[in-house]
Amino acid sequence: MPTPRENETQSQFVARCVIDDEATRDFPDVDQRIAFCYSQYEREQKNNIISKQVKANWQGAFENERRKAEKAIIGSVQRFYQTEYAKGVDAFIQQGTIQLDGIFQTEGFKKIYQDLYVQIGMRFANWYARNFDKFLKKGINPNQFQNEWQNLFGQFAQQNAGAKIKLVQGTALTTMQRILKANMNDPAFAALGARQKRDVILRQTNLYSRNQALRLVRTEATAAANYGTLQSATTIFPAQQMMKQWVSGNDGRTRSIPKDAYDHVVMDGIEEKYEDDFKVQGELMAFPGDSSKGAQAGNIVNCRCSVFPFPMEEAQAINQTSGFGLSAAALAAILSNESSDE
Repeated sequence: MPTPRENETQSQFVARCVIDDEATRDFPDVDQRIAFCYSQYEREQKNNIISKQVKANWQGAFENERRKAEKAIIGSVQRFYQTEYAKGVDAFIQQGTIQLDGIFQTEGFKKIYQDLYVQIGMRFANWYARNFDKFLKKGINPNQFQNEWQNLFGQFAQQNAGAKIKLVQGTALTTMQRILKANMNDPAFAALGARQKRDVILRQTNLYSRNQALRLVRTEATAAANYGTLQSATTIFPAQQMMKQWVSGNDGRTRSIPKDAYDHVVMDGIEEKYEDDFKVQGELMAFPGDSSKGAQAGNIVNCRCSVFPFPMEEAQAINQTSGFGLSAAALAAILSNESSDE
């Protein structure tokens, strides 16, 4: 049956619909066919409004949950940066030379990525499961998946953190070296006592600690949250019966590049089968923040987009005896009381 095209007015659609072969075959009576065409247009318009509401509500709830997740971990990451910078400063004050050995070690960053992916992944896996639980005849018990999810998120961190660790590690070491060199070349700094020198440099490094920790957590929170959401979805529905939609961040910072390229603004609303990849600026990504398929930093750093996995119309939830039948209105209700601030 014909459906309205983008930006097609009601009169334009009805004029096209009444002469459509399929509509004519199913509604040979002209009056019935005209009534159907008007009804078809109104139904599609209503579905579009609900779809927009679903997407807006989803992104709002997702961002709210992500802010809480980031807040829960940012402090520990910032303290790590401050501690490591302080080690470098102390070595410099004691020896009078730049000593970078022993600071910002790989193992420290590995723990940060492991903790981040497990904590945020678990938060979003449970969040998604709780929201869908209310729509299933047989409830979901997220407790039965906790060990499985923890293992998945830990493995994902190990598989994807390597190159990222080298990048953030290199940035921190370069920053430390640049700060120390600048102070070494400052006559006013040279005239200070050891304690004053330490205080001066720590004030400088504390600012970088905050900014670098924020950048790391914000970038990885997007990937961890989206990965956790997707993993949770496949404990409820078979992957073959699901779709996923790219929902762009609505915080005013969504990246945009020249026309004819698939930027993150253009990606908004793009749907793929659950197991297929999105193509973003020529790069394949399973979800926003995904770097496992070679996506570069320009597609990843500080991205605030989300992936919305949802069952197909006739999907059957795992362990359910009948079709799920989730309507657009029900999808809108997913965005739940759980998204409220804690």
